[in-house]
Amino acid sequence: MIPALLLIGYLALQLIKGKQDEAKKGALLLIAAAALTDFHMQYLVIAMAAALCLDLGQDEKARKGKQGSAKENIILMFIPLFAFLYFLVAFAAFSIGNDEAGLKFYPYYTDARIRQLEQETSPEKAGVLAGEVLKLAPCTSKAYISLAAIAALEADSRGMCDNMDKAIDCARYDTDCYRLYDRFLSDMIMDDRVSPAEAERSLGNPTKKTVKEEGKLRYEYPLMDVAYDYGAVVGMAADDASVSTPKGIHAGSSLQEVLNKYGSDYMLSTYDNLDLYEYKFTDENKRPYLLRFAIRQDTGNVKYISIRYVD
Repeated sequence: MIPALLLIGYLALQLIKGKQDEAKKGALLLIAAAALTDFHMQYLVIAMAAALCLDLGQDEKARKGKQGSAKENIILMFIPLFAFLYFLVAFAAFSIGNDEAGLKFYPYYTDARIRQLEQETSPEKAGVLAGEVLKLAPCTSKAYISLAAIAALEADSRGMCDNMDKAIDCARYDTDCYRLYDRFLSDMIMDDRVSPAEAERSLGNPTKKTVKEEGKLRYEYPLMDVAYDYGAVVGMAADDASVSTPKGIHAGSSLQEVLNKYGSDYMLSTYDNLDLYEYKFTDENKRPYLLRFAIRQDTGNVKYISIRYVD
């Protein structure tokens, strides 16, 4: 607070007693005022404030008594012109999608680094790029999301949760972050890579815990129910539309959407007012499981989705 007040006081003093003529001071004030309503000019204000602090220029008497040499004037004109052309080449490369060329001129452009990160398919290289992005901009949610995805691939549930927590801290109002968190967690639960304690960390405290028999537990969370058999996930079910399968099917999706995504190789049964469409799959550990879509007979939409392992 004190440094900010000192800076404001010094700028005010420069406006009153600085060597710049009235026209220059007026122009700087207009640019600063415009920047208050146009956030695209926020970086320009920094340069304008620096110009005031440096107290550039001479008063009228000094300018009349001494004229700069032609050589000095050329140098003073060449320096900003060169800087302008240099950055113009860099941002022209960025604008046409050639991020690699643009970063050679200006390696600190975070948006270009993020685009490279989004296009990278190698987990190892993506991890390196995410680290570089975070060095430039420590609060970049997309970099933390990439690190969370890498951790999920490596079955590192703690690393996934840590990085998704940081991503949400950086973008609390971005609903995509929450959806991705649910997606990563549900995928890891399905692949038997999340313990009850780790599930609680993201899904919240269970609203109900049921012990069916020794070692067999059922935890009911706000978003989904998870069944454990001696700590191993044996099933899950969700009727919340925010929880979806990797192919984008969720509660409320139509039967036609299910068939378009998963095909016609299903087993069909009926329970109460529901048609149960079940598909056979195997996880990465070659454990067979059934993916069920419970379709309401009155609306033709998904009521809930469940997964259960079968022997």
